[in-house]
Amino acid sequence: MSGDTIQCGCGVCTLTLTDDKAICHFECGCNSCRQKIQYGQVRGGRTYVPLPTLFLMPSQLSDTQGIQHMRAFKLREDGAFTQVYCSNCWSIIGVDHIGYYNKFF
Repeated sequence: MSGDTIQCGCGVCTLTLTDDKAICHFECGCNSCRQKIQYGQVRGGRTYVPLPTLFLMPSQLSDTQGIQHMRAFKLREDGAFTQVYCSNCWSIIGVDHIGYYNKFF
């Protein structure tokens, strides 16, 4: 994350946030986060990080670039999380949870 812009590893996809202040940030080592990162790494994405730093951000965007390269997926059909990744470099750009009610990601 850089200022008020979230960017994938190759720079093709960017999300510009209206509000660049994180609600919170933390390191997560849950099974779901590990699997998401490993899923992307197997396909050519960034190297696996055991405890990635996650930022909870307001979901209001002022601009997007590379939307044609953004894809959404769930690791499990009944999962609560939906990941958005760059199809070019497999970086996870954002994660939505049903409990966020479209206010955060």
